[in-house]
Amino acid sequence: MITEEILWRGYILPRQLNSNYGKYAILINALFHCVYHFVFGIKPLIIMFPMLILMPLVVSKTKNTWTSIIIHTLIGAPAQVMIILGVLGN
Repeated sequence: MITEEILWRGYILPRQLNSNYGKYAILINALFHCVYHFVFGIKPLIIMFPMLILMPLVVSKTKNTWTSIIIHTLIGAPAQVMIILGVLGN
């Protein structure tokens, strides 16, 4: 989760914000990140999509990748434990 946030919010997002994407950089970041998570299937993507938009928005406003790392960990870690235990799944 930490390396994912560093890649998507710490490295890719600032470059998208400073490019020709302009005000669409957050949406483009979310869509590319959505493609990255496509291996999980369409149902998890539908559930994750609001967070995939919220995370780059939060990072762009706070100028701090730690906020997305903390949010991702607080939401993602329990979800992964539930998947491992068979509570969540296809």
